Amino acid sequence: MAVWNELEKENKGFFEAYAESKSKDERMTEEETSTMIKKMITESSKEDSKD
Repeated sequence: MAVWNELEKENKGFFEAYAESKSKDERMTEEETSTMIKKMITESSKEDSKD
């Protein structure tokens, strides 16, 4: 459970969007999930390069 909590902290935007999509009783398509993950990776790498 600690790992899950850490993931939620590190990827807050992803989990918020995921929770929002679940609350609408919609499952994300594989394409939407892939797009979101790619966006997260891009944003994360931008933040890492600032350090």
